[in-house]
Amino acid sequence: MKTLGIIAEYNPFHNGHKYHMETARHLSNADACMVVMSGDFTQRGEPAVSDKWQRAEQAVRYGANLVVELPFIFACNRAPVFARGGVDILVKAGVGCISFGCECSEPELLRNTASALLAEEGTIAERTGEIMKEGCSHAAAHQEAVREILGKDAAETIRTPNNILGVEYLKRMEFWRNRGIDIEDILVPRKGAGYFGIENLGERGFAGASEIRRLLAEGKSVSAYVPGIIEAENREKIDKEMLVILKGIVLRSTSRELQEIYSVGEGIENRIIKEIRQIQDYGELVDRLVSRRYTASTVRRILTYIVLGLAGQQADRLLEGDPEGARLLAADAKGREIIRNSDPDRIAFVPNLNKMPEKLRWTREVLELDAKAADFYNLLCGRSLYVESDYVRRPAIVM
Repeated sequence: MKTLGIIAEYNPFHNGHKYHMETARHLSNADACMVVMSGDFTQRGEPAVSDKWQRAEQAVRYGANLVVELPFIFACNRAPVFARGGVDILVKAGVGCISFGCECSEPELLRNTASALLAEEGTIAERTGEIMKEGCSHAAAHQEAVREILGKDAAETIRTPNNILGVEYLKRMEFWRNRGIDIEDILVPRKGAGYFGIENLGERGFAGASEIRRLLAEGKSVSAYVPGIIEAENREKIDKEMLVILKGIVLRSTSRELQEIYSVGEGIENRIIKEIRQIQDYGELVDRLVSRRYTASTVRRILTYIVLGLAGQQADRLLEGDPEGARLLAADAKGREIIRNSDPDRIAFVPNLNKMPEKLRWTREVLELDAKAADFYNLLCGRSLYVESDYVRRPAIVM
């Protein structure tokens, strides 16, 4: 059985995602589709518009056969880490090809850019570090380093969100090819609107995820742009609760204690302590902490790490690990067949956190962190900390 792999956030699942899945299945001639999906917090450090269980079930109802969780330690992180986690889980599961959307009409351009980035990886990393010393964020420094070393066209290619991730997927797939894993890449140009845009094409509307989230926050209908129904959480309530929790944690913490949190350093801990007393809005806190060195996404991730109490030592240890297990979120009959056909020595699918094999030590710690992230998501949303707990919830089995 040939299985197509997709790495996604589905925040929320929309018509563009459905189109991508349908097109990728056609191009790959795959028998089944497995998705590795972010949990309750996204790559940009934001709580998802709806919980992982709802998003996973919707994905299965509209084209996927199996959805597993991309662990928080990968999902709420920089693009290279996000991509590494997703690709590695899919490779361990034995998929034959991985597909993703791109924002260029010529997919070969993205492949060539990824190859050039790999060839000059050391030089680009060194130059990125030099530029960061001038006070730039990692993203801005990397962009400038690519422009200097590979030229303007390469730098422009990796400006858009999907292309940034796409290049990282391609680089990680090349890593595995160099180790004897034969894996095909399927690039699908985005249909209609870009990430932040909106467009109607015939009977099917296409809107970017950011635009759909904006419409949901304003209480407007998104039915033209999504299949099924989205039960979105109240973003205003989430932001208010997030600020209250952050204030409590920061007020009882010393600068040294905050420095122990993953990614905190270079003085941002002191700025957080200063600003937390002056602001009344979470968005305002993020805006005040943004600088040349820290993008809004980096700031939101750091604040999320503080809420979860994710220590730098723990994060570094987990990121050095090798994905050996994956949390099952949703599946249909063919998805269960993917699980049966997988090699249990390469990856274990975990439907129940209370019944994990003892040998999965890395997976246990990773999924315990995921469960903590889910607990805080439920707390922010005002949901039951017992009923919605990862230790109680079970995968959605779609018939």
